[in-house]
Amino acid sequence: MSYERSFQSPAISILRMAILCVVTAILLTATHSSAATRQHGAHVHGIGALNIAQENNELFIELTTPAANIVGFEHAPRTDEQEKAVHEAVEQLQTAMDIIALPAAAQCEMKSAEVQHDMGEGDYHDEDHHHEGEHHGEKDSHEEAGHNHGEDIHHGEEHDHDEDHGEHAAHSEFMVRYHFVCASPEKLSSIDVVLFERFRGFEAIDVQVITTSGQASQRLTPADYRVALP
Repeated sequence: MSYERSFQSPAISILRMAILCVVTAILLTATHSSAATRQHGAHVHGIGALNIAQENNELFIELTTPAANIVGFEHAPRTDEQEKAVHEAVEQLQTAMDIIALPAAAQCEMKSAEVQHDMGEGDYHDEDHHHEGEHHGEKDSHEEAGHNHGEDIHHGEEHDHDEDHGEHAAHSEFMVRYHFVCASPEKLSSIDVVLFERFRGFEAIDVQVITTSGQASQRLTPADYRVALP
């Protein structure tokens, strides 16, 4: 599912390529130095990745995050309430005001916003049927416990393992891209990342910044949410 407003600029591909090179190098280093990273990859609940690139008066911001940080789950929406949560999250992410705060003196105007996610469309009927089967299986195991207790326990362990495997396999992400043009880019010295207030699933955000003056990285938290631009 994708919600987007498109804007094309020759600077986008150059800056995105620069961001990709820096982030790839960092991830490769982390992969060789961290066993946890080798096992789980970059998809960590509570953690998001923010790439910021500035060239002259243009500012590009890209946020990638596990869907759980945004809506609290990562499977395809199974209920109307979950479908609504995804839709509302997309609308909030498109405004940018709920995500970042730019210095007023920089006079930045948003030219485009793009929100994408890979959670798919919810199939309520199939999911509901699946859950009914799970509850029925639990009830049967209790009723038959007196007849074949050991066999039921073994079956339950296999069933739990299958469920766990399904939950771990359901990794979905949101990707958000913003493009701004600033009338006074020299006043763009910092960016406040305010999404911690709106989306409480975030514990930290790893930031990569590239500007014509240099590059930097830092980790943001709810208590330390300001990005200093080099």
